[in-house]
Amino acid sequence: MQVVYGLRVNEVFAVQNINIPFKTKDGVTIPALNAPSNRNMVAVIGDETNLGTTTKTGYRLAVPLIPPTYPDLIEKLEIKSGKLPNINPESNNPETIAKKHAKEAHTRLVKWAQQIGFTQTHALRHLANLNGMMAGIPLEKRAMSLGHSPTMNDTVYKKRQTTKTTLDLLTQSTNQAIPLQSAVAIAQQLGCTDEKSIKLLAAIYNVSENEITKNM
Repeated sequence: MQVVYGLRVNEVFAVQNINIPFKTKDGVTIPALNAPSNRNMVAVIGDETNLGTTTKTGYRLAVPLIPPTYPDLIEKLEIKSGKLPNINPESNNPETIAKKHAKEAHTRLVKWAQQIGFTQTHALRHLANLNGMMAGIPLEKRAMSLGHSPTMNDTVYKKRQTTKTTLDLLTQSTNQAIPLQSAVAIAQQLGCTDEKSIKLLAAIYNVSENEITKNM
């Protein structure tokens, strides 16, 4: 959830539509994340967590920040499972429980440190922002999802941008907005898997229809 939506650890427990739909104050229903029909995967972050603590930036909506290199990140990380981590702390104090979850998240991340190169869970929030940049998501939209101002997003949250990331952003092909695999993934999310859609993608990317079908 942190990588996909750029959430803080405690904000994961403030998502209101993990496995049930959420109705906003103005009457809009946001589908549950685990609903098969939910293609946009909009997450509703409340101002309070189910642990009994409050969130830093309060209520907001967030969209997935998926890098073009991993268009199937939601599937790989099982975001649609509709489940939250289950930890049994020794105390019933909300702050103690929240710290327990943060500690557990850090412990698991350290185990993966050699593979991913960092050991701070908050770095996953920065990574989500970079993923959004790679996907071409506008600054304002990324800032809205992360829950802070565009100015902060463009200064603090770009500190982890590496030379490789900068080069990738500068040298991305201008002939096509996103890689073929990303386009196919989006088509699937929108339910555009019919013959006409396949022909259209094949024409746009100058590949065979079999190539499109193979990636679906």
